[in-house]
Amino acid sequence: MNQANSIKVAWAFEVDKLAVEKSPLQKVHLLCEKEPGGKDFYYLQLPGSYLVENQKELYVRSNNRYSMFLSAEQRNLFQDERGKGKVTFSQFLV
Repeated sequence: MNQANSIKVAWAFEVDKLAVEKSPLQKVHLLCEKEPGGKDFYYLQLPGSYLVENQKELYVRSNNRYSMFLSAEQRNLFQDERGKGKVTFSQFLV
């Protein structure tokens, strides 16, 4: 878990955009610590196509990587706080 923008608590992820575009049916797996240093995790499994479909709302770095800060706050858990679209990922919680 990282402090995003020094105010909000979030998980930071980067995913290779070109790899996702090449195989959009492949799953992207994200593990999020429930507590810093803990042994319990949230597991998100999403289709790469979800990133492609929402790419205009997500932040893409100059190195062609989706860069996301997924909120760790209960009121907007798993919502991207970096991109302009506030894309949510909670529906992919396994």
